[in-house]
Amino acid sequence: MKKFFLILLIIVVCAAGGCFWYFNWINSRNYTDAIPQVQGDFKLGSINVCGLSYGGKRDITEAVLLKAAQDNALDVLLIEEFPMYPEGTDREFAKKFRSYFPYISIKDECAVLSKMPILEHERKSYLGCSGAYSSILLGTPGTQTRVIAVHLRTTGMSVMNNGRGVDGTDDVARLRQMMRDNRVIRINQAKSIRRSLFDDGEPLIIAGDFNSVAGSRVYRILMDDDMNDSFLEAGCGRGSTYRLLKDRLRIDYILYNDHFDCVGAQIIDDKISDHRMVISTFNRK
Repeated sequence: MKKFFLILLIIVVCAAGGCFWYFNWINSRNYTDAIPQVQGDFKLGSINVCGLSYGGKRDITEAVLLKAAQDNALDVLLIEEFPMYPEGTDREFAKKFRSYFPYISIKDECAVLSKMPILEHERKSYLGCSGAYSSILLGTPGTQTRVIAVHLRTTGMSVMNNGRGVDGTDDVARLRQMMRDNRVIRINQAKSIRRSLFDDGEPLIIAGDFNSVAGSRVYRILMDDDMNDSFLEAGCGRGSTYRLLKDRLRIDYILYNDHFDCVGAQIIDDKISDHRMVISTFNRK
């Protein structure tokens, strides 16, 4: 009997170790040591800015964000969790960035900053669940790209970071239930996005904060069989995009369909938010 339990314990430990290794590998490993490709038809960045409040002073955070866009030669910047500025101050934000991005569209919590014309920017409600995402059309006739910018339902994981907000068994039970409920919402949000994407053959990018790790059901729904993960295809350096929870999570993505070649992808470490900016460089086919 003791031998049986010893073998069972070894199996459990090995399985747990294997799961930890896989989780760490798929979210944090180095994909290549190559220098990111900077030349391409266009370069797109995406970041959840957490209300531009990460550094404490919004004007400083805005300056860091603008410098990151310039230093990385972005053609398009997608911003999720954009702050709801008091009336008039959103124009002040746009004024700061317009010298670099001549086209700017801000709707609800999504801001689109672009060197290419913004032909459409529509907020679309998820079918059957709360929230909305942005459907954006960029470019000129012949070079148009549909971009879906998303910020899916939060996990609630940030509450657990360093034990904040969790006090006792009842709180843990409520937190677990909240995380399960939020996962179901994210799955339904992802399904809603996929149902809205008609197969009309247009160039397509899906980007933003999925609040889900690579390989999760949400990730698989959005990938389906027609999208590619830019960081897996052409990533350089560490893959973590979320600073909290031991800095092990890749939950922000840029996906693209076969109308593009991704020639470079990276995550930068500028202190803009509790999320890192994801950047991908594309050539059109």
